[in-house]
Amino acid sequence: MIAWKYVSVTTAAFLLAGCAGGGETSTVSPPTPPPPPTTVAIGPTETSYSASQTPIPSPATRSGTYDAIALIGESPGAPGNGPVNFRFAAPGEIRISSTHGETSARDRSYSLQFASAELPFGIAELKSIVSPDNPYISTEGAPIEYDNGKARYLLAFGDEIVATWTYSDGHASTDRIAWRRVVTSATVDAGDEKRIGYTLLYDVGLSYVSFGSWNWQASQRKPDGNNEALESGAVYFVHGDRTLAGAIPTSGTATYSARSLNTYAPSSDAGGAVRGFPFGLTVDFGQRTISTEIKQGYGAGQFDDVTLAVIPGLDLRGTGSLDAQGDIEIPLAGTLTTGAITGRQGNQIQQTRETLTVSGQLSGAFFGPDASQMGGVFAVGQTPGKPLLTDSFVGARN
Repeated sequence: MIAWKYVSVTTAAFLLAGCAGGGETSTVSPPTPPPPPTTVAIGPTETSYSASQTPIPSPATRSGTYDAIALIGESPGAPGNGPVNFRFAAPGEIRISSTHGETSARDRSYSLQFASAELPFGIAELKSIVSPDNPYISTEGAPIEYDNGKARYLLAFGDEIVATWTYSDGHASTDRIAWRRVVTSATVDAGDEKRIGYTLLYDVGLSYVSFGSWNWQASQRKPDGNNEALESGAVYFVHGDRTLAGAIPTSGTATYSARSLNTYAPSSDAGGAVRGFPFGLTVDFGQRTISTEIKQGYGAGQFDDVTLAVIPGLDLRGTGSLDAQGDIEIPLAGTLTTGAITGRQGNQIQQTRETLTVSGQLSGAFFGPDASQMGGVFAVGQTPGKPLLTDSFVGARN
């Protein structure tokens, strides 16, 4: 009977060497030891997720009707060349209405209402429905859907989504998604082959004041089937919760950071352009004065995939007054540089340039408690009533 027992690798090698014939020796190499276990770094793990979807606080996201501060442009009989005669609207002449959920939960309706039938064909109101389902709508880059892997959200105009993840090491990350600006087009039938096509550019603005513009073109279908362009027009406006006269400070000074609605300005991306230029205003409540300075260099920039925009050069300033109701009037004077894009070679944009001496006016008011916000409209040009630059603006106290 053979008895087996386990021996070490070293002992087994010695025994084999002693039994080998012819004096030959043989060895067995020890096996390669297994590699040490790999340590895998595990990062912080997600511990919680939360999200909210709420309307941005603004007159644009609240139902109501407001008297507007407005600049009105009209071109009687001018075929499709845009408004050429502008004037500041009288108090109560223009109202802006906001209605939510009229057709669906995500729809917003906005109306431009004249006190008298000043629109073509005797029409007194233009109504724009801001719906994500409208094919004639632009969000100017804002998403109408947001899917972060946790959930999918559908936005209405004026909504903001705040999604937050927290992790085991205590840090957090947050996504903020908002739909703040819209461009939408529609038509209204006036009968007898007449209609008005119009476009609303609208921005939620600030918590107490919103701003925008309506542009329209009247036309009539002729017997040959072609459309004849008739008069056109535009309204630049701001609306919201005006500061009561008794709530406007009577002493001290304040500065406001403002931005315009529509005039192109350089973007933070090199070679880009955005709508709306920044500028500042300074108020002396004790002296009842207000001043502003608007400066921007002339140039061009890519606004979107198809629009290469001219960025006007601005060098405007003025000092005006506040009346007892808090209405603002500032005469403006300075220069406006305009031109056209004539070509492009690589990254170099070729432009013409002309600098003009201009003058005009800024009209506005305070909004919100304690005059915390401001809004208004302005126009500058070389001939009274025929401005070369028109826009609306909002601003917040610093």
